[in-house]
Amino acid sequence: MTDVESALSSILAASLVIILFVLLLLIAWLVFYYVGVWKLYKKAGRPGWNAIVPFYNNFVLVEMVGLKWYWFLIDIIVSIASSFASGLLYWLLWLVSIGVKVNIFYNMSKKFGKDAGWIVLMTLFSGIMLPIYGYNKAVWNANAPVTPNGLIDGLGGNNAGPVQGGPVVQGVTPVQPQPVQPQPVQPEPVATNPEQPQGPSDGSGIQQ
Repeated sequence: MTDVESALSSILAASLVIILFVLLLLIAWLVFYYVGVWKLYKKAGRPGWNAIVPFYNNFVLVEMVGLKWYWFLIDIIVSIASSFASGLLYWLLWLVSIGVKVNIFYNMSKKFGKDAGWIVLMTLFSGIMLPIYGYNKAVWNANAPVTPNGLIDGLGGNNAGPVQGGPVVQGVTPVQPQPVQPQPVQPEPVATNPEQPQGPSDGSGIQQ
């Protein structure tokens, strides 16, 4: 074997090691991601398998955060159109996609009780943050009020929308306040002490 052949063999072996390493990292990442989002969907009261079915997982995500169904439709149209777009159209579609994510994570922040900074992190790093919130101990509040159009309604002042996006607890009847019946005021009896006429006394202690 010549020096050239030896060098080529070394390069090929090193390349195979790198490819194998990258492949193992990719598999590890996929396992980490899908197990995490599986747990996240279960926190929200949905079956875990909903998280791993393409397209359907986005539909369930939109539904469980309380957005209207058409946000899923917008997301799908933008995702498909951006695959064929270029130039200015591509960037416009990208902005629309960011807007959809902001609305999703705006409502999700209500479910987890988070602030605006959390929404920014989720929008920019959703691929990392979503599985993390499946693994951590954050509690999903199914009864937190959300808005059907996310941040759009929030900016419009409709911050206390109907409770959506959570499982309904069966068999629990809400307690209705009972009206207070006014009690009639009873007049207090007035004790009277009639004065007895005083007669002249004869000195014996007996009045006449």
